[in-house]
Amino acid sequence: MKTVLSKKVTSLHILPLCILFSASLYAEETKLLDATQYVFENKHSTFQVGYKLKNGETITHVLRSDLGGQLTNDSVFEDSIFQITDFAGQTYAIQMDGESFMWTGQGWQVTDFDFDMLTKIISHDQNLVYCSATFPSKAMMNQGRCMGEGWETPQNVFWYDITPEICDNELWVVEPVGSANQLKQFDRFSGKLIKTRSIRFVKPELDVCTF
Repeated sequence: MKTVLSKKVTSLHILPLCILFSASLYAEETKLLDATQYVFENKHSTFQVGYKLKNGETITHVLRSDLGGQLTNDSVFEDSIFQITDFAGQTYAIQMDGESFMWTGQGWQVTDFDFDMLTKIISHDQNLVYCSATFPSKAMMNQGRCMGEGWETPQNVFWYDITPEICDNELWVVEPVGSANQLKQFDRFSGKLIKTRSIRFVKPELDVCTF
């Protein structure tokens, strides 16, 4: 898994919009986007991830509104945003291709974190733990992996729709095995496999830590 690498800083096309945007009225505000994929909220801002169609091309947009509901930023990205999350007091956006950006308060700035494609940050405190999903396509099949600060090597895992979670200082990963599932438990600080056990069928919306 790629770790922190130096990358050339690229500028994002920022479109400041001076219109009211209420975080509680996404259905009425979808005119700003052709489709909304998901919304991320923290104590400072609300980020709406979606896309617009322009000349037959799908363009990813992230709309940012402040606590007062004022839309202050409309950012255009070159790739789909796989995750927006908080870590170590900052807000990050990670593209599908693994390139990441940090919210500066004025706009998005590219970071030196260069992840594998389909990567999500799993931990939100203490040491950094992140996992890349398995790409379920015959044309492009990549093995998912998890990595963390203090780990000697990444752990190969198979997941795509059930995001791994930190449970009791362990990283829990649900892997599909035929019609069943198995749960792998890793020490979050060393990455060592602690236990593997069979579990019942898991729906993507269920909390992994309940197992």
